[in-house]
Amino acid sequence: MVSSVIDWEKRNMRQFEWRKPGRTAYSVLVAEVLLRRTTSKAVSGVYSEFLHRYPDVISLAKAEPKDLLGLLSRIGLQGQRLRGIQELATYLLHEHGGKIWGEYEKLREIPHVGRYTANAVLSFGFGKSSPIVDSNVTRILRRVFASEIRDSRRERLFWAIAEKLVPVYAHECFNWGLLDIGATICTYRTPHCEACPLVAVCDTGLKMSVHVQKTSSSKHNTPSGAGKCCRTLGG
Repeated sequence: MVSSVIDWEKRNMRQFEWRKPGRTAYSVLVAEVLLRRTTSKAVSGVYSEFLHRYPDVISLAKAEPKDLLGLLSRIGLQGQRLRGIQELATYLLHEHGGKIWGEYEKLREIPHVGRYTANAVLSFGFGKSSPIVDSNVTRILRRVFASEIRDSRRERLFWAIAEKLVPVYAHECFNWGLLDIGATICTYRTPHCEACPLVAVCDTGLKMSVHVQKTSSSKHNTPSGAGKCCRTLGG
């Protein structure tokens, strides 16, 4: 599964400014904060300008609220984002002199930094192998291991699976691969199993393939409109 994700991602990785070489823990943290509850497309429109205006924690902590609001209004929830960014930057400035530490426990002490964001900063910003689990990754894991997962509501279970899967090397590519597969192929409403690199090892994908084959063969033996197979996917 790991090699399939990495190989696919090398050919299909979505291109965003926050993924380019030269990224830092700060630039990754900014991206993750901006990406919450909005789209990558929306963030792409402000990300470079944001970093140009506020290239480090110190400049961000000293930013004028009205100037920040002007930028944040272009991606929505600007009031909520403003408070979160100000609290985050102020904490880093006063408690750590503007430095971001590459330790999970230290990252979790930062206001508004949860498990996902902390691990994303470790993987993408510090180059440390760390699993990431968001709604896209959860959906993939739930479908791939459908026959083994009894309670799909247990968030800790998906984190445990992701932790076992994430490789020591190429973890960035693997993590981005899961995010991109979830965003473009293993989507919530209409998954494209025929194009998925995990279909051969996916419990749900294999079941879908069987249904498709049965439906296809039944069309040759039943009247028009009969023998249609209803396909459903969990999550």
